[in-house]
Amino acid sequence: MQNMLNQQHVPSDDFMPGDLDLLSPSSQLTSFIKETRKALNISQRELSKLSGINQSNLSKIENGLIYPSISTIQKLASCLGHKVELHFVPNINK
Repeated sequence: MQNMLNQQHVPSDDFMPGDLDLLSPSSQLTSFIKETRKALNISQRELSKLSGINQSNLSKIENGLIYPSISTIQKLASCLGHKVELHFVPNINK
């Protein structure tokens, strides 16, 4: 399972926000954090200071090397001007 989580799509320079729907949830999360931070012209160091999350851990989160807790996700989302909503959707393939 962990190997599956680490196999992510790496966004290209022409990555569009709508493309997030094509990624796994963990890839959506890491891409959202990284792309939103860049779009707001905030460095990892600045986001680290704003969120209270160690810059090394923030880098690992953005690169999919570690997966943050829900409270960490909420902190990051808030610092990036968003809120977190969690939705469970029925699997229509079953």
